[in-house]
Amino acid sequence: MVYPIRQGAMYNLVLSQPAGDGEAGIWNGPGNIGELKEYYKDFDPVIRGILRNVKSLNCKVADLPPLPS
Repeated sequence: MVYPIRQGAMYNLVLSQPAGDGEAGIWNGPGNIGELKEYYKDFDPVIRGILRNVKSLNCKVADLPPLPS
């Protein structure tokens, strides 16, 4: 998902990938750009080109174990 922010001066790009070392309770931890690029290395060249311009990742979601009930 991509949408403009800051009156069109920037874009927010939302990508997902399998959970790595996300920490439960931390919803806004920094992500690893290298891991992201590695995961998407075989995707369309347009996506890879966009990822070459990524400067930071500011949201990493934890994969939590199932609830007991």
